[in-house]
Order: sequence, then structure tokens, then C-alpha cells
Amino acid sequence: MIWLVARVALVVVAGGFGLKRLARGASIDSNRLAKGPRGDVVRSVVATGKIQPITKVEVKSKASGIVEKLFADIDSRVRKGQPLAQLDQQEILAHTPCFQALYTGAMLHILRPIPVESLKLLAFDLDGTLIDSARDLCNSVNATLTRFGRQPLPDETVAGFIGNGAMMMVRRAFASGNSAPEDEDLLAEAYAFFLGYYREHKLDFTYAYDGVLDALAALKQLHDLPDGGGSGRLMAVLTNKPVRPARDICAALGMEPYFLNIYGGNSFPTKKPDPEGLRALMSEAGAKPEETVMIGDSWVDVETAHNAGAWSIGCTFGLSPESLVANPPDVLVDSPADWTAALGIAKIDLRQ
Repeated sequence: MIWLVARVALVVVAGGFGLKRLARGASIDSNRLAKGPRGDVVRSVVATGKIQPITKVEVKSKASGIVEKLFADIDSRVRKGQPLAQLDQQEILAHTPCFQALYTGAMLHILRPIPVESLKLLAFDLDGTLIDSARDLCNSVNATLTRFGRQPLPDETVAGFIGNGAMMMVRRAFASGNSAPEDEDLLAEAYAFFLGYYREHKLDFTYAYDGVLDALAALKQLHDLPDGGGSGRLMAVLTNKPVRPARDICAALGMEPYFLNIYGGNSFPTKKPDPEGLRALMSEAGAKPEETVMIGDSWVDVETAHNAGAWSIGCTFGLSPESLVANPPDVLVDSPADWTAALGIAKIDLRQ
């Protein structure tokens, strides 16, 4: 796939990972800024007198602080009703000559090219990568808190606890707003209740992200074709969720047949980001670290890959995309549909 240098402007859809996106070549028209609280302000791209489609671009990490400062100033002036001077690329780039913006039709952000032709193992995280399970997890945590006489927490608070295993999620929920350490026996009892409740409600609202099944089918087809470039490539799941509900969910949502194995947080003595589970999958697949990629939505998955010497793909559509800012993967994707582009065999031209 050929990346083209974009001539676009400073562009942000406020909130989430999108806050870090910047590009060259045009100015910000203050009349186009929509007024509203932070998170609702939509900034439009203005180039050659026209509103351009919002384009996904990769931002060099050293630029992110300046982008934050610039947008904080814009937000402040919009809220106060102060006029905004025209902001052009000279003003922005004067302090940041390193800014480079790359655009691709598939929404990929390649920080380090992965040698896709040599990959033998694709290891997927589950929650926030293959499935959106946030609502069922939040409901189960709050049912547990209520059962033990605690106040339920907002869903967004509980969602921030997802990713390091069920026991850690329960521990963090009980510790929220409570300065005193919790009794370990109580936590063990609460964890057992959570597991039982979640086992019964794990599929109330959980669903596979749009495009996941199509992407898995396409990747499998690439593996099955003699000349597909993915010969010998296998897929697996490595999650910190307990293995029993993980396998049940994959089976119920039609994903299980695609995977060599599905390992959970209790499949090994350690959990991600310890590389033990990924190394076990590598051994089963006959894959070396440089022939393996870990695909997930949080820093935990990136660190797991790093600790195993493997490659990493971060998913900005998941539950913890903000954690990918400080822990950037080798490649970022904006949807499951982009996996096939990221893991296909097309050559990538990274000349800037």
C-alpha cells in the first residue's frame, strides 16, 4: 500500500485518540469552529477554500504536547467567546519542523513497518479488540458491589478497570473511593460472586465489533490460499479474561473456529503483559518472536508484545485507546476492517 503525503490541516475530532492528529498544508478557519464543551467541539479542515474530508493522520509523538496546548487555548477562547485569529501552518510549524503527516485510504498509522510476509502467528486480545463487552462487565461489577453493600459506579469508571484481569477489576472497583485497604477474604468472596454473575450475563449485551468476523474470515482465506502470502499463518486469542467465559463468548459469537487456541487470564501462572502466554502460543504455532504480532486495544497488549520480542498492532476503536498514546504500537488501526490491510502482503512505501 502506498502512503501519500497529505496536504491537510490541523484536524481533530475532540476526545479520545483523535486529539493527537495533525497535518500540513492549510489553515484553521475560526468561523468553522463549532461552539460547545470540550469533547463536543468539532474542528474542520479548511484547505484551498473548501472543507475537506476529515483524514486520519499519524502524528509524531514529540508533537502531541504542542497540539494539546494549542487546542486547550482554542477551547478556552471559544468558551469565553473571544475571537480567534486565523491559524495557519506557518504559525503551527514554526515550533515543530518535525511534523510529518501521512495518509492512506485504509486507516493505518504505521510507526514501524511490520514484515507481514514472514508472520506466522496473529494473537488477538479479546475485550476491546474482538468484542465490546463493556456493558456486561460493568453490570456484573456493579451487581457485585451492590451485593456487598457498596454503591454502584458509573460505567465509564468501571470500564477504566478493564484489561488486567477480572480479579484486578473487582479489586479496583472495591477500592474506588475507599482509602482503607479491602479485606482479602471479602475480595475473594466478591470475586467468586462476580464470576458466577458474569457467567450468567456475559452475553446479555456483548457483541463482536462490526467487521471482526469479516476480517477474521479474510485473514483465514489469506492463510488458506497457496499464493496468498499468509501460508502457515495461524490466529489465536490471548486475553486476561478468565478462560471459560472467553471461550464461551468466542464460540457464541462465531469466532472460535478461526483460532488455534484461546487462552485466558487463568490459563497460566501469569497474565499479560507478562509474555508467558504469548510465548506458549508461539511455541504451539512454531513461530519466532519476529514472526508474531499481538493485536489489542491497550498498553497491556503492546507491552506483552514488547516483552516477548514480537510486533504489535493497536486498535483505536477499543476500550483503552488513550493508553496507546504513551505506549505506541508498531501499527495503529481504526477498525477491524483495517487488519486485512495491515496484515496483507502489499508493499508499503514509507518514504517521507
